[in-house]
Amino acid sequence: MLRIIFVDDEPWALTGIKNIIDWNKEGFEIIGAFLYPRKALESIMSIQPDIVFTDIRMPGMTGLDLVREAREKGINSEFVIISAFSDFEVAREALQYDVFHYILKPLDRDEVGTVVDRLRKKLVSAKHPVLMEVFQTGKLMNERQREVLVSAAVHPHCYIAVAKDYNLPKKKDMCVGQFLLNDGTTLYLLSSKQNLEPFFNQWRMSAAACGVSLGISVQRPGFEDFDQMFSEAVSSAQLEIDYSANSMVAAIQVYLSKNYKNELSLSEISERFYLSETYLCELFKKQTGITLTGFLTAIRMKRAALLLVENGAPVQQVADMVGYSDYGYFGRLFKRFFGCTPSKYRKIQNTAIIKKNFSMLEE
Repeated sequence: MLRIIFVDDEPWALTGIKNIIDWNKEGFEIIGAFLYPRKALESIMSIQPDIVFTDIRMPGMTGLDLVREAREKGINSEFVIISAFSDFEVAREALQYDVFHYILKPLDRDEVGTVVDRLRKKLVSAKHPVLMEVFQTGKLMNERQREVLVSAAVHPHCYIAVAKDYNLPKKKDMCVGQFLLNDGTTLYLLSSKQNLEPFFNQWRMSAAACGVSLGISVQRPGFEDFDQMFSEAVSSAQLEIDYSANSMVAAIQVYLSKNYKNELSLSEISERFYLSETYLCELFKKQTGITLTGFLTAIRMKRAALLLVENGAPVQQVADMVGYSDYGYFGRLFKRFFGCTPSKYRKIQNTAIIKKNFSMLEE
């Protein structure tokens, strides 16, 4: 969330600007509202907010004086001047101190909304270079980077998505940060006013039609848990997982995608998540459209398919790596899932890879 402070010597004016739009929904946290500009300046010096909306004419200290002193003390906050008078000289002086915008009273809801949208885009994009360092390493290395990730959460529904050579569809009320990582993967920071889960399958199918695997993490209120979200997005891409908007079901999906190689029973899973077996099965099927057992089997089969292509381990070892001690049972499940035996699948995929490599050399 971006932090904002309001300054106006009229109590009714402060109340009006706080209520003119839903600031929290727009991705802003109101951290102060001041009647006295001197007190506001002290707070600005201490907190260093992202944005300050200030009235121009106030007793003891004008809004321009506030901006000037803040700038002289090294404050880089974005300032928006509010005035009841259209004054060219004031506007000219405001530009001298790099004021972001000049708004006339009475405030217009649409104009404030437009200014806020521009502010959000400017501040989030300005911080993206720091975010790149986070994404390239996969870890938060200092408090400054943590603050940047927090500020990137413009809206309350946040996701990380990954794909290669794919442009994610744009949606209204969704902010997208797009970054190219060292291995050619595009990483997206998605921040939306609404849940995006209903669109996951459509987006993945669209990407698949282009020969691309798209993965999207479980929803969070922010990006602080970056490593976990990135891991979820990668698993989603590899195993074609559409995480549920239901937090309990999503947690179960993540647990299964991480522990598929272990022996997992319905009773063990229900105990771990403090649900009865009956309710667990009903909830999972209702939210995902597939049974819990069916989901786990699909995860194991897709992971086995990846392993068959990525390494030369014997098929029996691959079966053990995805949680099956009975090689014959694994083979039957695999054939039912992919339409061929594990050995045949490996041969087909390896042949396809060789042909692709040859065609690239010919180009």
